[in-house]
Amino acid sequence: MGFFGLFNKSRAAKTSQGSTSASKTAPAAESAKSNPAAARTATPDPTPSTNPEVGPAAGTQGEIGPEQIRHFLPIRLLPRRVIAYLAQQASLSSHPAGSTIPSSGPSVEKSAVYLIQGELEFEQNGSLNKIKATTGQATFPLPLGPNSGLVTARQRSLLAHFPLDLIRGAEKVSADGRFYGEQAKSGMVEPSLFAELIEEARSGMLELPSPPDLGVRIGRAIDKPEADSANIARIIQLDPALTARMIQVANSPLYSGLGKISNCEMAVTRLGLSTTRNLVISFLLKNLFHNPSRVLQRAMDRMWRDTTRVAAISSVLAKMTPRLDPGRAMLAGLVHNIGAIAVINDSKRHPELMDNEEYLWQAVDHVSAEVGAIIMEQWNFGDDLLQVVRHCRDWMRDDADRPNYVDLVMVAKLHAQVGSRDPTLPRLDLVPAFHKLALGKLSPKLSLVVLEQSQKEIRAVQELLN
Repeated sequence: MGFFGLFNKSRAAKTSQGSTSASKTAPAAESAKSNPAAARTATPDPTPSTNPEVGPAAGTQGEIGPEQIRHFLPIRLLPRRVIAYLAQQASLSSHPAGSTIPSSGPSVEKSAVYLIQGELEFEQNGSLNKIKATTGQATFPLPLGPNSGLVTARQRSLLAHFPLDLIRGAEKVSADGRFYGEQAKSGMVEPSLFAELIEEARSGMLELPSPPDLGVRIGRAIDKPEADSANIARIIQLDPALTARMIQVANSPLYSGLGKISNCEMAVTRLGLSTTRNLVISFLLKNLFHNPSRVLQRAMDRMWRDTTRVAAISSVLAKMTPRLDPGRAMLAGLVHNIGAIAVINDSKRHPELMDNEEYLWQAVDHVSAEVGAIIMEQWNFGDDLLQVVRHCRDWMRDDADRPNYVDLVMVAKLHAQVGSRDPTLPRLDLVPAFHKLALGKLSPKLSLVVLEQSQKEIRAVQELLN
């Protein structure tokens, strides 16, 4: 049941004392209904507000502060950064005592309306109900609609109007601050299987992928004090395909300079040793996405396509975000779901996963973060990538003001799914990570335009990875 349904339920549970008190005001409401002067459309109240939280500017200009809305449901379940964003999306209307509140029409149907200050009276089928701003009922959206009956301001009242789709999206955030999308309708895997897979990974029974050997060798060489471009290039050149990719990426839109790169040493020099390490590992990771079973290889292919899309968008987002490196962002995107490799490979021992693709992806969604964290600890790729694997699905995470690779990959995952209408994913603008990135200074629609204009770069990165 959504918060609108909960509100109506709370109205039905009003005490008899409240109903008796409301019925005493029926003549006044009837008078307002028959009096054209009283039953006028709501207009701005010229009287300045005496509420310190709602000053004259708020009443006349429609400005709302986060502190005025953080007690509303479901808004109060959201991270502070998202509450501040919602305050910017809302508008404020002021209604003098005795005025009628519009309860129908396109603007009402597309809005969730809350009572910030004052008191309203609802008359329906001869009964009266009152809602006061200081009561628990006012934490829910007002039950406005074609069947609301006459709604009158008993005293000067201030209403906050939010886009309805934003509030509907916020309803999917639970009391513990986590986002829960719609669950699969065709059945669920037994939770005991998820626990079994995680325990197998912890105990060493689950076969975990190893880091690419050449990537490890190059990483060790880069860590030596005497490391230089010539030494690293010689190791890279042991793999002709990798050599070609490094030259190609150095000439790509992500890293291209004034001149064209023609050999591996020049590529390493342009990219730098740190970026070279990240890119080498990124290019070698594809070798892990293989399984001898044709059924499971299809799952691997799908996972690789999705992963490279996220990695490509992550690298482009990093170019727009200060202090984040595109090469590291690409690697973060590639390893964010690394646990899925182990889950897919191990599914051959679990017929329920082999025989049901939806069950397999449920297992990936539920288990890959924890399994992936175990893999990243073994690989020792750095705490920043470990945090990406652990938290890239914690949509309501808001851990710091400065954006990091977790934020980057999280937003890339959502952008990669634009158009899919996946009910298990949150709205982009309800995710704190979106507002931390430079892209978050734009509206969600404009951010999509920016990424659409970057499609050439995104496709170029995907081609490099493939």
